[in-house]
Amino acid sequence: MLFQVMFIFVGKKIMIQRIQSIYLLLAGLALIVILFLPIGYQVQESGVTVSIAMSKNILTIALSFFTAIITIVTIFQYKSRHFQLKLTPATILLSILNIISIPVFQFVLGKNLLTTPNYIPYGFAVFASIFLFLAYRGIKADEELVRSMDRLR
Repeated sequence: MLFQVMFIFVGKKIMIQRIQSIYLLLAGLALIVILFLPIGYQVQESGVTVSIAMSKNILTIALSFFTAIITIVTIFQYKSRHFQLKLTPATILLSILNIISIPVFQFVLGKNLLTTPNYIPYGFAVFASIFLFLAYRGIKADEELVRSMDRLR
């Protein structure tokens, strides 16, 4: 199934002909947003609530950044569907590891500090995994469509 969306960017028209490109872009954006969200909140002795930045969680930052880069690279590999089919499941696995790393760090941080976890990074990580799965389905459908057309020749 070909899905065409037209974007206007500085007076130029850019065509995205495959829906999986949009899914991959949304997954990459969700993973980048995770980098800027707080991991939790700490209530200090004075009663002031301070947010704890994601920068204290190097594992989640590395996984989110690396997964976002691979996702963006996958978008531009549209001429090689076989490579996309191999790269997208690896990206899904990294995204699942990212989902696991967030609560692990919050648990470790919760033992050391009195914190309230922030659940919003979970949502973005889950959305990224869902978008990556949808992109994989779209890439696989395109590959099957091309194979069926080759059989008809």
